[in-house]
Amino acid sequence: MRLRAGLMAVGLPVLGVQPAFAASPPAPTAAQPAPAPGAAGTAADGAQVDLLPADLGVAAYGYVVPHQPNFVTALGWADVRWLHVEARYNYEALHTGSVFVGMRAAWSSLVRLKVTPMLGGTFGDVVGLVPAVRFSLGWWKLDLCNESELVVDLHGVSSSFFYTWTELGLSPLPWLRVGAAMERDQIIQNSLIVQRGPFAGVTSRFVSFTLYAFNVGWTSPTFVLAASATF
Repeated sequence: MRLRAGLMAVGLPVLGVQPAFAASPPAPTAAQPAPAPGAAGTAADGAQVDLLPADLGVAAYGYVVPHQPNFVTALGWADVRWLHVEARYNYEALHTGSVFVGMRAAWSSLVRLKVTPMLGGTFGDVVGLVPAVRFSLGWWKLDLCNESELVVDLHGVSSSFFYTWTELGLSPLPWLRVGAAMERDQIIQNSLIVQRGPFAGVTSRFVSFTLYAFNVGWTSPTFVLAASATF
C-alpha cells in the first residue's frame, strides 16, 4: 500500500491508507519487558493494546501528471495477526498487477515501530520478482513511513528498478495529518529522479482522503488524490 495505503497501510498503510498509532504505552521496565512482535502492548491506563490488529483495506490513487496520460493506482490488502497479503494494479508499472505476502512485526514503548517484509511478483507489462519491505516509526504526533522494493524484471535484468515511497507526517489533530512525501518510480517521466512535495490528509472514522502536490517549484507539478478505507 503505497503508504499510500496506506503509507497505507499502512495499511501506509501501507498506505494513501495513512498510518494510525495507538497511544504510546509506558517505557518498559525490568519487571515489564518490551512486548515481542505480535504481542499486545500496555496502555497508560493498564489496558492491553493490540499492536497487530486484523484489518481489511482498499485504496485508490488518482494521478494527474503533466505531459502524460493520467492514471489510477488501486490496492487491496488484508492483515490477520502476523500475516499480510496485498494486491495492486498500476503500482510498479502501468498495465501491471502485483501480489504480495508478508509477515508483520510490531514493538511499542516510547517509540512505536512496525515492520513488514514482503515477497511478491508482478504480471502484465512487467513480469518480475519483487522483494519489498515497509516500516512505520511513530513518536508523539510524528510518524515516518517508508516502503521500498526492488523489481527484478524476469524478461531482462537490465530493466530492473528500485522503487521507494516515504512520508514524514505530523498529526496535530486526531483527524488531520500533514507532512512531506517523496517517491521514486518508473511511471512518472520528468527531469527529476525523485518526486517530492507536501501533503495533507483528513480521516473520518474508517475513510481517509489525502492530497499530494509533487514537484511544485521544481518542474510542472504532479497532483495525487488518494482515498482509502480500512475495515
